[in-house]
Amino acid sequence: MSQLAAVQGLTIDFEQYHTNLVADLQRWDNAIDGTIANRVFQTFCALNRLHLKIVFIERRKALIERMSSLPADARAELLSEYERLLALMYPMRQWYEAIRDDYRDLQTARSSGDLETARELEEELDLEPGHV
Repeated sequence: MSQLAAVQGLTIDFEQYHTNLVADLQRWDNAIDGTIANRVFQTFCALNRLHLKIVFIERRKALIERMSSLPADARAELLSEYERLLALMYPMRQWYEAIRDDYRDLQTARSSGDLETARELEEELDLEPGHV
């Protein structure tokens, strides 16, 4: 495979991918609603979807790192773009994990009758107390 073909095969529309990630974050942030159990499930779905994207990007990055046949400048540019995407994706994953954990904690607090903890979590999650 020629070097040009290899570079083209590893190139994605990085700007569009970035735009889509931000749109996904906004869409999921607006879509997470309903009961606490439903919110836990929705954050699980968002995390799973994001995890698959992270795995794809990490594998592509690892492949590029191993491809010594790529021109150094093209390799550096591709690695930089993939790292930029991961720099956005890792904090997104942490945010979803924190939200999921807070909803799980709220679910546990409510089921165990710990109203003080439930109230604090509702405030943190910006929910109306006892509403969801």
